[in-house]
Amino acid sequence: MRNKNHIRLLSSGEIEHVCEGEASVLGFDSPRCKDLVERLSLEVDSFNLSSDYANEIYLLFYLKKCEWSAQLDGLFKENINLWPGGVQGVLWRLGLKEQCRLPLGALLLDHVRSFVLTALAFLIVVLGSMLSPLYYMWRGAFSERTACLAENVCIVRSSATYTKICSAKKNIDVVLFSEDITYKNRSLSSVFSILSPKATLCSLLQLPFIGVRDFVYICRDVYTLLGFECIGDVAWYYSKRITSKAIYEVAFSALCKEKSVVQIYTGNKEDRYAMTEIRVAKCRKKRLVCIPHGLEYSIKFPTGVAGDVFYATSEYAAAYLNKLYDESKFIYDRMLMRDVFSRSRLCSTDEGGIKKIVYFSESRDVHVNLRIVKVLHRLGHNFGVRLHPKDLKRNYKDIGFDLKFEENYADAICNSICIARKSTVLLEALFNGSTPIAYLEDSKDRYYVKYIFPSLAIEGITQLFSESDLEKELSFLLEAK
Repeated sequence: MRNKNHIRLLSSGEIEHVCEGEASVLGFDSPRCKDLVERLSLEVDSFNLSSDYANEIYLLFYLKKCEWSAQLDGLFKENINLWPGGVQGVLWRLGLKEQCRLPLGALLLDHVRSFVLTALAFLIVVLGSMLSPLYYMWRGAFSERTACLAENVCIVRSSATYTKICSAKKNIDVVLFSEDITYKNRSLSSVFSILSPKATLCSLLQLPFIGVRDFVYICRDVYTLLGFECIGDVAWYYSKRITSKAIYEVAFSALCKEKSVVQIYTGNKEDRYAMTEIRVAKCRKKRLVCIPHGLEYSIKFPTGVAGDVFYATSEYAAAYLNKLYDESKFIYDRMLMRDVFSRSRLCSTDEGGIKKIVYFSESRDVHVNLRIVKVLHRLGHNFGVRLHPKDLKRNYKDIGFDLKFEENYADAICNSICIARKSTVLLEALFNGSTPIAYLEDSKDRYYVKYIFPSLAIEGITQLFSESDLEKELSFLLEAK
């Protein structure tokens, strides 16, 4: 665009504002951003959402639209680019439509796109629903049957959950099963090992029904939250995910039918799997206990968070969430959290040695990771990078200098100066003899630490906001050792 004053959405999800030829990225510092979480909490109950996918749709799509609208506060008179592509473009125009009049062509295009994508997504879901019973029967037939189950069980769906539940086993006598669909762990029995021949045969009818049901519920919730123009993109996003969730629901239901099972542990917090566990466990009168695999949100979710008991990651988060949801199920158990977060028994480094500097990356906003790594390089200290499980080394291949990647998480988190943005890593560092630094040079990171993740507000986590502040803090810490 050639206009000296204009606004456009970048592929990174940031909003670029060009004023008199000077480009800048809009931050999260507007008054509307600061009270966004409170406004969302006041309105969320009015949506009356109930599907297993409602929280994810709310977090991944609706919240993003609301954040953009808040960032654009007072700037709608500017020349705004209406045509970014993909689902981001649809959400972008949806937010603009609420504030100003859009051309008829833009509205028509989004509706046609939604109709086409919805039809294609439905075909994928139907195909997956028809084939999933074959997969389910095959896995059930070739998995060695578990003879008996314990009172306490857990289906592990991620390496983070596996590590945390294993760490807590000194306090909790729990038997672990691998979800064995998207997450596989050969040291654990497969969830398919609990399937009886009867349960396997029942899946022939259950899986197609669950797949189509979930698709309908997704479309309904998207229409309620975002309108028809967004149904296609969201349905397409979930079309490749519904089948695995349906298989998990049937397997989890089979687990809950076992009379010996009394209590089920989970690391899932608010996603579609967590909501499935809440619904099925309640129906089967099983107690669900959540030891979250990540940080709690201060956002009030449409269908709440998992668990009859939820072990919060900090005392502050427990009090905040009990008040937010008008509950008493959120508990902070320091001894349990110490066991969950401690990695010292796995660490091979000398506890009394000089602390090393380690930057822990995040999976989202890779451009921010790159900026921080470049800052650390400029400061001249030796440092390593521990990649998030969903971050990739190739994201750093053009950075212009050699990087040392920390392959062992326990060594990285123990006895280190741990630098991160808005991560559970900052909490774990406190339990592993490390010094946590939240480096918040990005306005979105500052916003999320202050307003979205209550556990990162606790004492002991140092918050730094500029390169000069980081340089002073690192010099002080290294000189002190």
